[in-house]
Amino acid sequence: MNYLITIFLFLICSSFGLAQNQVRIDSLLTQLPHTQGTKKADIYNELSWEYHNDDPEKAISYAEQALYISQKKDYKKGTAKSLNNIGKTYRGLLEYTEALKYFFLALPFYENEPTLRLEYALCRKDIGDVYKSRGVYKQAMINYHKAKDEFLKLNAKRYYAQVLCNLADVSYKFANYKRAQELALEGLKISRETGSNEGVKEAFLILSEVYANLGNYQEAYQYRVMYTDTKDSVYKAENTLENKLISEKLEKEHRDAMTKLVMEKEAEKAMFAKQRRDNIQYSLILLFFISLFVAIFLSGKVYIPQRYVESLIFLTLLLVFRFILIILVSLTSSYTEGAPLFILFVNVILAILFMPMHKFLERRLKKRVIEDVSEDDKLKIAPVIKSILHRPKEEKHAQEDEKPDRDNEPATLFDN
Repeated sequence: MNYLITIFLFLICSSFGLAQNQVRIDSLLTQLPHTQGTKKADIYNELSWEYHNDDPEKAISYAEQALYISQKKDYKKGTAKSLNNIGKTYRGLLEYTEALKYFFLALPFYENEPTLRLEYALCRKDIGDVYKSRGVYKQAMINYHKAKDEFLKLNAKRYYAQVLCNLADVSYKFANYKRAQELALEGLKISRETGSNEGVKEAFLILSEVYANLGNYQEAYQYRVMYTDTKDSVYKAENTLENKLISEKLEKEHRDAMTKLVMEKEAEKAMFAKQRRDNIQYSLILLFFISLFVAIFLSGKVYIPQRYVESLIFLTLLLVFRFILIILVSLTSSYTEGAPLFILFVNVILAILFMPMHKFLERRLKKRVIEDVSEDDKLKIAPVIKSILHRPKEEKHAQEDEKPDRDNEPATLFDN
């Protein structure tokens, strides 16, 4: 029964942890497309860290991407961090050999960079943790001591207290209970000073085990009770934070959904406005074409030079061609997204289809307009010619008699 309760509590904690991580992951994924270079490597490393417990495969993938960018940019901090993240992921999978390999690969990058001494000490602590998990306590102690000395130099009290508790645990494993007691009490003191509940909890646990092995069961029981109380308080604090993060995430999702809805409505209004504008413009263009055709047919009623009539016909048909092309491109734009190759293809096909149509329409319009004008001119000229050809003979002779007779005129000075 206790086993089932433990599993149930573990699952609840895991679900809260996943919810908390997801908020951070969503934020990082949002930033990722807008970053380049070393900053992108940092984001990949942060994503790797967020996934290292819940999705090891993704954690390693993100760390490898960070490693690739960091090596390309000669970014030592990013290289070391990515190697360290891969090592921690393998440690979580209990693949200790792989974990040690990547920790030792990361170590020189930290060690040779003066600004990364804290990271170097943490890497030494990670190596000590792996050795302790494998039961290689001597190597664990060596690396813990190196980490402790570095934390002391850097005045990193929080980490210093943690490594003291780790050393106390190793001393306990060696059955050196007095030394374990001293280290645990020192770690407890510093953890309380720095407000590290996690450090206090670990110190209480070690002290309860140490006192139990020393035969001081009353002290062991008291520290065990304090360990349980501290563990519960830590859990409640984490639970409160997780609930807050979940609430913030839900509020953000609600705001994003409302913003998206407003944007969709605005886009819909803009689309309707565009359709209305386009319909009005298409109607005006159609009226313009009707007016042009009417003007072409009416041009036969008045005298207009033939070249102007031909130009008007050519311009009208060209505009009709362009108008049809615009409509076709507009109708298919949702499928083609205005691809230049498609527009060229539509132009070619439409031109091939329109050429015989253009010739036919042009021939018919010219016949209707230009030849009708010619016929009208013939009809106007015909009566004049007919009147000349069919004049009475007497009228012709009369006109001839009216011509001056130069032979009968009196001679003048100039005739000589």
